[in-house]
Amino acid sequence: MENTIKALKDVDEFHKNCLLLFDDLVSLIDEKTLADEVKNILLHKGYSVWNSQESEHIDVYIFEHNQQIRFVCMFVKVCEKDLKNNCNAYKQLCRKLKLNIKYPFILAYGIFKVRDKDKFEKDRYLKFNWVKNLVLINIPEDILDQLYHSEYKFNELLKLEANSKISSWYCNGAIFKIKPLFDIKNSSDIENLVNDLFKISL
Repeated sequence: MENTIKALKDVDEFHKNCLLLFDDLVSLIDEKTLADEVKNILLHKGYSVWNSQESEHIDVYIFEHNQQIRFVCMFVKVCEKDLKNNCNAYKQLCRKLKLNIKYPFILAYGIFKVRDKDKFEKDRYLKFNWVKNLVLINIPEDILDQLYHSEYKFNELLKLEANSKISSWYCNGAIFKIKPLFDIKNSSDIENLVNDLFKISL
């Protein structure tokens, strides 16, 4: 019984630590843009458990700054439902980068290219789908054929480009980087990531 309680405490502490890290990222972004006009488009933080088969921990901050829609996302735990369909490209990405499929432990940050800004801002689920599309989750094979994406590598500028006819449900485009979560060890690493986020441009 004591071992079970310790394991539960460890899991709880780990997810809380991830949330604290994400809080620090968001706080530093807000601090650096304090004198600017910033629009919060989506801020989602949390570890969700829906039932005995499904849980997820993806933290997201999307904001508009200087007419560009920037984002930072933390992928800690991917929902099992998302791994059942339309995830072959994601699984290939995980094999290439040697990531655990359920627990990728990565950060993604950059700029979204948005064609229908009004729809993007209003539809919460659409924004979540775009975030997952960044790492090639929830993209059917026929849609994948209409996308161009860079070869995925850590800490390099990546591109995701969609055919102009693609449904707005799927990410229209993004310029971004991905980084292993465990590369962020201290406040200096957080500051370097945030500075790098603001260096990315269309």
